Amino acid sequence: MFKYRNVQFMFWVVLLVFWLGGCEEKYVVRCDDASLKGHKLTRLRVSAADMRLRKMTGQILQKEGIRVEDDAAYTLEVETSRYAHHCNNPLTCSYDATYDGYVRVRLLQKMRLLCMVQRDYHGEFSKRLLADVIDRMFDKLGLDR
Repeated sequence: MFKYRNVQFMFWVVLLVFWLGGCEEKYVVRCDDASLKGHKLTRLRVSAADMRLRKMTGQILQKEGIRVEDDAAYTLEVETSRYAHHCNNPLTCSYDATYDGYVRVRLLQKMRLLCMVQRDYHGEFSKRLLADVIDRMFDKLGLDR
C-alpha cells in the first residue's frame, strides 16, 4: 500500500508540473549538422510556394544582412499551413485543436538537410512569427551574426 501511495503522489506531482508549465509555444527542432557553427551566411536562396511568404522571408533575411540570391549555395525552404477547424479533420481531432497552424523552415545545402525548425501557432500567421522561427534556427546552428 505504501508503494502505491508514492506512485499516486508522484503522478499528481508530474501532472501539476505539466499543468503549471503549460506549453505556450510548440517547437520541433532538428539540426543534424554542426558544420556551419561560427560561420556567417551572406547569401541564401529562398524557396516558398507563396510569393508573399517569399517576400516576407527576404525582408527578414535582409535585416539580418543576408542577401537573397537564386545561385546561393544554401537554400532556405519556408512553408506554412493552417489547420481546418472542424470535427472530422484528423489533425484537429488528434492534436491540440487550439493551434491554428504551423510554420516550418528548413535549411538545405544542395539537397541535404542541415536544420529544420517548426513551430505551431495560435491566431494569425505573422512576419514576427516567421522571424522568430528563423532566429531560432540561426541560434541552434550557432551562426555568427
